[in-house]
Amino acid sequence: MPKPLLPRLAVDNQVTTFGDAGRWDKRESGELERISEGLDVADTKIASAEVDSIPSMWARPLLFEMALYDTRHPMHKRILGEWRGLLAMLALKEWCNFPLTTDQINITDTQNPPDAEEFLQALQKLLPRDTLDQTTTWETLNIILFSEQPIGLTSPTTLVSTAVSCLGRIQRVPWFNGQFLIDPVLELNDFEKEAVAGWLKHLRTDSLILPNSKIKDGLNGLLHKFISDLGETSAIPTFSSTNLSMTQELFKCLNTPVAPKDLPSSVELIPSGNKQPNTVLLVPDESIPEKWDVKPQNIVVWNGQTLATAHSFSGKAKVSLPEHVHLRKSEDFFTDQLFVIQQEKAFHDHSTLVAEGSGSLNFNGVLVTPILPISEELLTYFDPKDLNDRITFVQQNNSITVQIRLTLSGINNNPSCYLYPNSCFILVAITNKSTFNSKPAADTA
Repeated sequence: MPKPLLPRLAVDNQVTTFGDAGRWDKRESGELERISEGLDVADTKIASAEVDSIPSMWARPLLFEMALYDTRHPMHKRILGEWRGLLAMLALKEWCNFPLTTDQINITDTQNPPDAEEFLQALQKLLPRDTLDQTTTWETLNIILFSEQPIGLTSPTTLVSTAVSCLGRIQRVPWFNGQFLIDPVLELNDFEKEAVAGWLKHLRTDSLILPNSKIKDGLNGLLHKFISDLGETSAIPTFSSTNLSMTQELFKCLNTPVAPKDLPSSVELIPSGNKQPNTVLLVPDESIPEKWDVKPQNIVVWNGQTLATAHSFSGKAKVSLPEHVHLRKSEDFFTDQLFVIQQEKAFHDHSTLVAEGSGSLNFNGVLVTPILPISEELLTYFDPKDLNDRITFVQQNNSITVQIRLTLSGINNNPSCYLYPNSCFILVAITNKSTFNSKPAADTA
């Protein structure tokens, strides 16, 4: 089946009827505009493809501008999502601890490397002219970096423009689909929405003083709709004391992110009532959202960081926490091995606390008594009776597993009893209080 190279004309097009195919017609210059406006591009199947046939070094920001401001453009929805996604990242840079930085390049700078001279000269010759503010030109570029990898740049017509592809360059951003940014509205919690909306209102206020133009009208319309989709807020955000070092007047409004909000952690370990440890333990885990039946962005780890955005809590990078706050994983609460005594009820019941299920265990056909395989640190947070009541032993064929129920602070300070899973074992039980199980390997010695 043949594939058309251009979209068909819309039903309501204003194009003058063409004559015979293959014959040149003389038309007024306005006919080209009528053809452009008359194309039916609504169903064109290129929304997820890359347009790379624009013969210009500035192709990406030019295409970005066209698609962003033209609702009929086949890539409008995707580009709008990328634009919103990058603005949200700038707003929440400190809140979510995103590793964003900028690198400023002036293409007219005489100090630029000699081997880049010809390329920069070509950039100057093809320099776009449109701008929201005449004091901010295309000669100075701010490359936006995520962990030192380029993901976009500032634009005098759209404020920001994303890279063609960010494959492998962005991690732990919920509104990144692996290749490009998407609309963040459904991926933010209520606190984040309020923060981004407040930041955008400040941005929109700054944009109102720009010279009147069609581009300015388009920008204000997009900002207004973005704020509306996030939910109108009267809250005035607190801005961070840090900035991204962008010096051009137009981009100063993008410079300062929202300061993190001091939100209570959802994953703080709750100790026994008679214990007052000096150190706060945070117990984040990727499986908590499923067990609590909540979205990752609603589970606060520390300050504004959540399980959805806290890339620093993944174990791949260190996170800056106060000295009195420590992170723990499930394996931290257990010893490496489970030791057992080859005798039933080796300890006297009247002198020893007996954990549930520990009185009827066998290993290799021999009745045994387990020695609790827990870390000494837990005794700082739980008194012996409380800790004993949280532990359960389970016989599974010839293996022994141990479960410990930990109470975490939960959503909105509503404590959740939590059976914490060791990564080597699967979930074996869930209670109606959002719990799951943890058990180290059962080895004998």
